[in-house]
Amino acid sequence: IASFSQGYTNFHFKKLQVDNGLSANFVFCIMQDTKGFMWFGTKDGLNKFDGNSCKVFRYNPQKEKTIGNNIIHCMIEADNDKLYVGTEAGLYIMDIADETFEKVENTTADNFKITYTVTTLFKDNRGNIWIGTNSQGIYTYNPEKNELKRVRVNGYDFDSNIVWSIYGDASDNIWVGTRLGLLRYNSNTGFFDPVEGLYSLYDSSEHETQTIVEDVNGDLWLGTWGKGLRLYKKQSNVYTTFLGSNKEPSTVTRIMAICQYRDNALLVGSDNGLYM
Repeated sequence: IASFSQGYTNFHFKKLQVDNGLSANFVFCIMQDTKGFMWFGTKDGLNKFDGNSCKVFRYNPQKEKTIGNNIIHCMIEADNDKLYVGTEAGLYIMDIADETFEKVENTTADNFKITYTVTTLFKDNRGNIWIGTNSQGIYTYNPEKNELKRVRVNGYDFDSNIVWSIYGDASDNIWVGTRLGLLRYNSNTGFFDPVEGLYSLYDSSEHETQTIVEDVNGDLWLGTWGKGLRLYKKQSNVYTTFLGSNKEPSTVTRIMAICQYRDNALLVGSDNGLYM
């Protein structure tokens, strides 16, 4: 694994910032929709970029159906021209054509409601939206039924935990990276099960998992907070650590993002730069 600056010269970057119309330089998330528009979730508003200029969506008390919070942590495009937007104060659904927003105010059957930070979103092949939060657990939202459900962790009180990422692999398994480690959804029970060896029972960052990506071999790459990059073999339940080790800690331990750039290459974003 090498630093991105060591010999990789075929990439060209153009800076987009407040001076160019971006609402804030602190960007939490980036997405390209099916029409080619780029969306940026920032610390001060949602931005739609057409290649030339940004259109900014912020809370406006003078207008109806605006977004209710300007801190945008995550977003995902869904069917029927909808954009799901996770904010510091709950989940909003944007009608892209009308440029209007509706907050998901639903209450679950066990009387839970999403009111805090939505940290991550994932759409499964049935069209359900999986929602990860800070200190309010994991939920699914069925757009057709307008139904919100809370998904529990088998044997543990999970509600005070933080969900960092939700990922669906090629076999339709749902994986969740959390403050305490890695979870796998059990469709037979309707619960999440902690992955043995990669989940802590206590409030510890030993197995904290920030991001998840499946490679062409069907293995999972896990970006951790403090333990570097891990390769998890699902079939054998064995993992290998790169960039960080208990015996010899690396300066590259906090992995924030992973992208499969080629079949045999990953781009890894960390708190110490970009690596390949």
